[in-house]
Amino acid sequence: MKRDDNSPGNFPIAPLFPVNAKIILYFFIGILFISVLLFTELPLITVNNDNHRRMAEMLWLIFPHALCGVTALIAGPLQFSSRVRKTNPLLHRRLGTVYICAVLAASVLALIIQEKYPVPGSGVHLESAGTAQAILWFVTTLIAYAAAINGQIAAHKVWMSRSYGITLIFVLSRVLNPLPFYSRITPDDFSIVLWSLMLFALVVPELLLNGREIFTRKKSYRIKLQNR
Repeated sequence: MKRDDNSPGNFPIAPLFPVNAKIILYFFIGILFISVLLFTELPLITVNNDNHRRMAEMLWLIFPHALCGVTALIAGPLQFSSRVRKTNPLLHRRLGTVYICAVLAASVLALIIQEKYPVPGSGVHLESAGTAQAILWFVTTLIAYAAAINGQIAAHKVWMSRSYGITLIFVLSRVLNPLPFYSRITPDDFSIVLWSLMLFALVVPELLLNGREIFTRKKSYRIKLQNR
């Protein structure tokens, strides 16, 4: 018996979680976060030193700050899922609300921690970089939210990407801590690391999302130049 060409059996079944660049990137981010958690953050609460005592004193601030930061780190990638946006826009909006609330809370708490419990010996350069990072985190997220509620989707994507780039600074600035050459850098050198990562977080999303438009001349404009 000839099978109908339109029968379901003739169509390939798409995998539930196709392996693509985004999934690999998110997996890589997860590995980096686990590394930072094991080699940088856990020693702060298990080793009896000045940092350990400082952490104990500001636990009432650092715990909600960390909780909101981890929430943003996890919710962020789901915001960039085109599958979620297309198949479940309500979930996309709710995850976006969770991300925005988490970032706004975490950034304000970071500013309070910076003011009330500065890192001993950090110096003015590192303190300035930490303050700028928290402010940028707050502002980029607020702009992304404003663009979303006003229907400016292209701008929303760019600013949300910048916001998540700032979110990743926590991981990226600490992932090399197990290496001796990096763990011994001075506070001033670490401030340069933070400023560099902030610059990348602001510039790279624009290049990734709009790089083709930025560096490709419009055909109509090229013709106009030729006719001058």
